[in-house]
Amino acid sequence: MTLIIGLNMSDGIYLAADTRVTVTDNSNQKQLFVDNVLKITPLFGKHILDKDCSTDILISIAVAGDVKFANFIKDSLKTALYEKSLSSDIRELYDQLDENCFARLSDKWLSNSGGYNKECAFIIGGYGIKKPRKINIRRINQMVEIYKKEHVFDDKKEKEIRQILEEDKTMQLINKKVKLQAHKNIFELLVESSHPQIPSIIQDAVRNQKNDISELPDLFLFCVELGIHKEKLHFKKCSAEYGEYIARGQGGITEDEIPDSLLATIDLSPNKHKNQEHLLEGALISKTILDIAKEKKLTGIGGTVIINSIKYNKSQIMSGNSKMINNRLHINIHNKFVEPVFFSKIMDVQIPINSTAKL
Repeated sequence: MTLIIGLNMSDGIYLAADTRVTVTDNSNQKQLFVDNVLKITPLFGKHILDKDCSTDILISIAVAGDVKFANFIKDSLKTALYEKSLSSDIRELYDQLDENCFARLSDKWLSNSGGYNKECAFIIGGYGIKKPRKINIRRINQMVEIYKKEHVFDDKKEKEIRQILEEDKTMQLINKKVKLQAHKNIFELLVESSHPQIPSIIQDAVRNQKNDISELPDLFLFCVELGIHKEKLHFKKCSAEYGEYIARGQGGITEDEIPDSLLATIDLSPNKHKNQEHLLEGALISKTILDIAKEKKLTGIGGTVIINSIKYNKSQIMSGNSKMINNRLHINIHNKFVEPVFFSKIMDVQIPINSTAKL
């Protein structure tokens, strides 16, 4: 199983996932890994990955769990959104996707010989058009304190980072990208980044004791965990407002495993809106996911990490280790740049008969 993360930031929604699919031969339980799979896909809107829709409203989904079951749920939701039987307003969609909705989808799955004992989890992110942006002043203050504590830069910290740079290949790649794109070394950026920068529009709201900001879209994230068993349908739902995040993954990973400093570092970075934020965002989110996998020895999490950000009516794709070749995204898998494929296509091309595949 994968690790999917959703972050609700001041200027956008971030969905992230590793690119590994675990394929198990049901006859002998042998496993193989496919490491170039996109587990984040658009549900609605004119995305960088899906430009067929005329509206600028954007909704994306990150998925984990059984490939066939997750693909069935994704396709069902996407069809309903385009047919307008589900709302494209993110908060109305959250209300509509209740246990009764998924009970009906589960019945449809079973009637099409889908089978029991299937599970998936997904995080949906997007924005609404009917409510102003909500903020939590207390949460902003918490994030500022977390940021300050995490970004103390002194001689001891510099020594630690130099040692990490000698030993950690991921940090070496980050430093190389920083030098190439920002024309600074990682230490110069760390000095600049030691002071948090609250976005000006949020500063104004805090100063005026406002709880919402009508000038910003209503960004919202929610997670659904779904399991179809003979005994009963397993259904669980939670959400994330500004300054909050959600995670689901192999070994029962939840947002409790994600450090608060990740969101605070990205959202309060002084380099935001200087055409450098993608360096920090992609690198930090990628490293967080892959470090958790390494620390917990979770073999189902691997490959690289893909991030879909939705900002200002625009959809972007980032990765900690990727490049564009002939105008197409390629990701570094085992020191070779290859094109990723959507998880919905994986069953058709790479999964043997009598095998199961898990995102």
